Amino acid sequence: MGTIGKACSSCGARDVALEVIGARAAPRSTDETGYHFGSAAALCSRCNSPVAFTIVNERPIKYSAMVSLLTQLVSEPHSAESIGLQITWMSPAPRTPTIPAHVPPIVERVLLQAERNYRIEGNEEAAAVMYSRALENTLQDKFPELCGPLAARIEQLVAANVFPAMMNNWAEETGALGDAARALDGVDRNQLRILRGFTNAVLRQLYTLPADTKNIQS
Repeated sequence: MGTIGKACSSCGARDVALEVIGARAAPRSTDETGYHFGSAAALCSRCNSPVAFTIVNERPIKYSAMVSLLTQLVSEPHSAESIGLQITWMSPAPRTPTIPAHVPPIVERVLLQAERNYRIEGNEEAAAVMYSRALENTLQDKFPELCGPLAARIEQLVAANVFPAMMNNWAEETGALGDAARALDGVDRNQLRILRGFTNAVLRQLYTLPADTKNIQS
């Protein structure tokens, strides 16, 4: 059984094999360019979800050679790339991480890690830690004079009218700020979803909206 070297677009896992379970060439056309399309189906070895692909040969070959390559992909332990096949489309489509505009690299780097882990069932604690770190980096960047747990600093910013009052309640609902995230004492999918939304709101408030407003006024 061959593999396709793509991250799973269902669960987001990047270090798994997508195992090909079937492939076939498209019906032969009158096109004599030497490029032939095919389709393939694969299963993610982590979440067992199906992923569909369209494939084309990288260099001009005969139609019969394309049929042989696809047969080889299904029956032998080769990757599609290693035998000269190129992926042109996949479904479900790869998920794009949610990164608010204008965030600095020190925040974007950890937020990307949070987003990658968010897609993977069982990685809730890892994602929560990285969302919390994105918040930590943000507050350190914008308000280096503040100290204490994240939740306490959010309260200070609400008191200073930087954030609306509802942000205090929202922070409490996450259940994953401060000590909870560091202890990794169980973060469920609902808590993680709330924390993700909260992080996104903070970053938009502190980075995206000010930059967009400045651009409009200039």
